[in-house]
Amino acid sequence: MCGRVQRDPRSPLRGRRGKRGSRRQGGVAKQRESQGDEPFPWRQWMRIGLGGLGWRPAEFWAATLTEFFEAINGHNEAQEPEHPEKAPSADEMAELMAKYG
Repeated sequence: MCGRVQRDPRSPLRGRRGKRGSRRQGGVAKQRESQGDEPFPWRQWMRIGLGGLGWRPAEFWAATLTEFFEAINGHNEAQEPEHPEKAPSADEMAELMAKYG
């Protein structure tokens, strides 16, 4: 289909924009920023889901918050070494310094 992204028909955002969400009117995001609320960090979340976890866009948008955070936790656990290395103790450092100078 000529490079266009298919929208999920179950998505609450079906390509329609009301007056509150239109760019010309300033939209809800601008109202929230003026009230001091931070906008939701969609780009960072998408980087994590699409880049870090390797999900497809449909998988990202279909995931619940629980699934998203559990996937992040699972990914982080998989990246940790099985036997984390400890820093040498003071005695071990003294031995190494005596041996190798």
